[in-house]
Amino acid sequence: MTDDFDFLGTLQRDNLRTYKLLYPDPQLGMVVMWLYDRHLSGAFPAKTFKEDTINQAFRELFGHNRQQWQDYANKISDLNEFFLRYDEQLQVYSFKNYAIEFCQRAYDVLLNTFNPTEIEQICAKLRRDLEGAHTVEGYEFWFATNLPAFQPRMKGQIDFLERQIQESVDELRKHAYRSDASIQQALEQVVQRLDEIREQNKELTAAFHEIDRIKIHLDELQANNQWPSLQEPIDNAFVFFAEMLRDLRIVDRRIDRIQPKLRQLFGTLNQPLFNGRVERFLRHLLVESEFVRDSSGRRQLQLPENIHPLLIHISTPSLPIIERKEFPTKRFSIAQKSQQNQSDRRNAFATSAERIRRQSVVERWVGRFEQLVQQQGEAQFDSFFQAILIEENNDVDLAVRVAYRVFRQFTNNPHYSLSVDNQTLVEYKTQPSLSSWQMIVQKRQTDTLS
Repeated sequence: MTDDFDFLGTLQRDNLRTYKLLYPDPQLGMVVMWLYDRHLSGAFPAKTFKEDTINQAFRELFGHNRQQWQDYANKISDLNEFFLRYDEQLQVYSFKNYAIEFCQRAYDVLLNTFNPTEIEQICAKLRRDLEGAHTVEGYEFWFATNLPAFQPRMKGQIDFLERQIQESVDELRKHAYRSDASIQQALEQVVQRLDEIREQNKELTAAFHEIDRIKIHLDELQANNQWPSLQEPIDNAFVFFAEMLRDLRIVDRRIDRIQPKLRQLFGTLNQPLFNGRVERFLRHLLVESEFVRDSSGRRQLQLPENIHPLLIHISTPSLPIIERKEFPTKRFSIAQKSQQNQSDRRNAFATSAERIRRQSVVERWVGRFEQLVQQQGEAQFDSFFQAILIEENNDVDLAVRVAYRVFRQFTNNPHYSLSVDNQTLVEYKTQPSLSSWQMIVQKRQTDTLS
């Protein structure tokens, strides 16, 4: 990235002219896509086409007459900036590289299909290539070439699931305010689709199991790293894999948020049906029931034939009485108390196990930070704090515990010096409401020399 390049300023220049050239209006954009589709089908063997072909695109897509083509002549010339190249001698057009990348990216996104087996194979290949790299050149090639080559495909699978969810939500919104019976069937299809997406998310999570093995190898590489040029790529790889797992959890949580609303909507839809059935039942009782006299002359309510009479009195059965001394049993209250104690013990054990697990995670993060200080001579904790938030799914409590442990471990430590700059306030992108002073830990010079 070039620091002196004003990206936004360039896009906004001349009343957004550059932006409009990069992203043409929908009709011109569709014309470019039409030409690209013909290009993929092999309609342009020389990879060139004439202006008549562009006019044909307008005619097939929008049915424009010649006068309207004239109106678009000026706009077509705008495509020469980034999309088309015009050969004045031969009077033909060809695609510029930006047009190819622009259309191909849209093509890949829309074509993307769910394939967890392919993701598993990709991750396995990445892991084998990483394990086969034993030199700094080999590792640099893996970080610069192997990993970036597969990142779009891995992200594309998660994007595919999110797009499927959005399509289900759009389908739900389309039917939400309809009153006909077809909405029930449409909603059932949406629920079924969301269940399928959740299963696909589980399959994709399982396919990413190779990531754990890659992270273990990266941990070992980071712990024994002798090449400073690899430190930043290793950190970036950790962040990428953490983001992948985080995005998978986001997909699952989004389904969790949608499904209760679907159940509520089903309840709302079924309530009028239930009320109608209750009303018809009561009307049937009022119309078809009558009072009759029995053999003794008393009036009794006779329900309709298809409704069984109410059983008001049940004869009391004759049960034998067993003395406690003949059949001793434990008191129910004691058994109940025992069950309660067992439940309390299970809850206490689960709480204790969770506390131990979190403490282990804190210890692991503190150990990683100490390794970072050992390798680099110094480390800035706020960037490490951000990495904790990303990988631990924004668990602020855990990140703060790590910060507290780091502060205690490195304060007044004869091997390290810890400095806090209370003039520099650091903010975190994933937690906008959270900020901290800049904290730097350095390895003391005596330890470095030894």
